[in-house]
Amino acid sequence: MLSWTDEHDVAEILVLSGIPYAHGPDEHATFYVASDDYREHRLAETDIRPMGRGFLDGINGALMYRGIESDLRTGVFITPVHERVPDVPAAIRLIETFDDVYDLGVDAGPLEAFARTVEQYYQDLAARLEAVDERQAPEDRMYM
Repeated sequence: MLSWTDEHDVAEILVLSGIPYAHGPDEHATFYVASDDYREHRLAETDIRPMGRGFLDGINGALMYRGIESDLRTGVFITPVHERVPDVPAAIRLIETFDDVYDLGVDAGPLEAFARTVEQYYQDLAARLEAVDERQAPEDRMYM
């Protein structure tokens, strides 16, 4: 991917990333890690806060390293996600932040409708599990 950015004269790259980590309700926000030139070019007029803790690894880390060491303006938008369920609200946060920065008119409405459907599904599932008599439930719930 890094070779491809060089070969195709890519000037800027942004990654949207959800990272599972323990967080409180006040941390349901999008944070950034960015090269200085990306921050100055895209984030100077926003209220997006920098990521205050943690580190990047894998492709995100490699891209940020390239952005710091080259002219490639590089940003990573990060939001905390919950591990055990599809975290659609986190995806919506990322898309809305992306749209705020790039002003492309991205409509998160369909994703919001999907979020309501997923939330209702898990509420219904929890209610069904709660209603099951303990004698009927298998000892190993892995196969439920």
